[in-house]
Amino acid sequence: MNKKQKQLRQLLEKRGLKTGGNKADMVDRLLGREVTKKRKVAWKKSRGRALLKKLSLDKKSYVHGKTAEEVHKSHEWFEEFPLDKFKEYFTDMLASKHDKTVFCGGNKDTAASDRDKSSLFFKIPVDKKAVGDSAYEGMPEKVLVRREGHSKETTDFINAALARQENYHSRLKSYDILRCRFRHGKSTENKMVLHKMATEMVAVIVQYDLRYRPLCETDNYI
Repeated sequence: MNKKQKQLRQLLEKRGLKTGGNKADMVDRLLGREVTKKRKVAWKKSRGRALLKKLSLDKKSYVHGKTAEEVHKSHEWFEEFPLDKFKEYFTDMLASKHDKTVFCGGNKDTAASDRDKSSLFFKIPVDKKAVGDSAYEGMPEKVLVRREGHSKETTDFINAALARQENYHSRLKSYDILRCRFRHGKSTENKMVLHKMATEMVAVIVQYDLRYRPLCETDNYI
């Protein structure tokens, strides 16, 4: 290290500043013009996402009555991401619902009279039950979940049924129908109709495949 660099470091130490970097960095630091490089953080791990999720779950939160642009400007954590990307995150966050909420036609705060009667909860026949994971606890009259005390046969049946459903969903996703925008159609309404038709066609193909190429004995009972 030459004498000049040593002197620069001594000056930095006296001011309580960092002493690392090359000569240009140290000079910039002394003159107060050093640019701090911001570390890019993925949306999924960001504090912005955590905050938006918290706000979206609060029914009284301001985000429900604002546009993506307005929410983007409302907090510095949101502004850490480009507006066009934030719009996508914002739309997805507000549109997303827990599977249980969709299944039941509402959440625990939704009055029975206000629940969506077209949801699967209301479609299950009286003598039938759905099979679900632990998230569906609390509705034994509609959903069968794993519990202590179940026989090995019952536990094996539930495990096989859940594995089958995961495989079914995996096959649906392999067609990219559920996760990609539909590019056909003349208008948004027309695209939605065609997208629905394509999704139903894929569902039939996958169901047919599972029926005639069963994954396990459980398929004989489902």
